[in-house]
Amino acid sequence: MVREDIDISRYLHDYISENRGSNYEVILYDETLDEHISFPLAALDLILQDILKNAEIHGFKGTSSYKNVVSFALAYSGENIVLTIANNGNPLSSELQPSDVFVYGKSASSSESNFGIGGYEIKHLMAQFGGQVEFIKNYSKEFPVAYRLTFKRSEQSMVENEILYTVLWVEDTADIEDEHQLMADDHAIISVSYTHLRAHET
Repeated sequence: MVREDIDISRYLHDYISENRGSNYEVILYDETLDEHISFPLAALDLILQDILKNAEIHGFKGTSSYKNVVSFALAYSGENIVLTIANNGNPLSSELQPSDVFVYGKSASSSESNFGIGGYEIKHLMAQFGGQVEFIKNYSKEFPVAYRLTFKRSEQSMVENEILYTVLWVEDTADIEDEHQLMADDHAIISVSYTHLRAHET
């Protein structure tokens, strides 16, 4: 598998449209987050497939389909992008710890047809391509379980955001003799990066 530059919001929108579950509804939050991640497309497909399959097998077992919800939410975490996938199905068994979800051969279900391979594959693929995964038990009252996937932003995304956050900044207008000339002359305004601006604010 080869890393690709993935527009994560567009990818999720398309993936959800093409892979709707038979017994749950999907909600996508922060759909407009304009960011790219560096990750193999095929690996990301497998990871989401495993997470949704686990929700069907474990989370929504014995529940009414019209009440079942899987939520996708994007957020920033420093220089990384975090995708949290939660469901409102059954909680993880009290006998299991969150880390058990990723152990090969250890299933969150007593079903003999499931061998606990999905969680192991998720962790392996995330680690192989520089990401991280965390399983959260008791994520919220509405969504008792969640996967938190952390991805590195692509170089393209970081460059684009550096340009996006470029601002017009005058460090000290008191040193400028003619303010009227400054206001009329766009080229006299100093352009600095968002990082530089934040440094002056703190």
